[in-house]
Amino acid sequence: MGGVTFQVCPKCRQERHPTSFSESDHQCKQCRGWYNLQRRYKLSPNEYFRLLAHQNGRCSICNDLLLDPHVDHNHITGQVRGLLCRHCNIALGHFRESLAIMKGAIAYIENNSPWLGLR
Repeated sequence: MGGVTFQVCPKCRQERHPTSFSESDHQCKQCRGWYNLQRRYKLSPNEYFRLLAHQNGRCSICNDLLLDPHVDHNHITGQVRGLLCRHCNIALGHFRESLAIMKGAIAYIENNSPWLGLR
């Protein structure tokens, strides 16, 4: 029976299954992810794990357990603010990181009870 031929990642030197590599890249997906983290956010793997530990593995906004952490950053300065869950990260994007819009959303929720005409 023919077995799977594993590949060695030139970056981490780990032997990995072929599905661990994208077709257009010689690095494994994990190393590519760390490279992108450093390139986009100037965040080393060590800093990432320290931040995750500092947040007790929880989202900075909703406090849910982070299963797939997203790096939140200021889009003007590029400075990393923390790690968020997917939902909170998307919400900030939809609110365009505007405090005025977020305050408007809070006021809307606080001041509007359900309309009784709807069912």
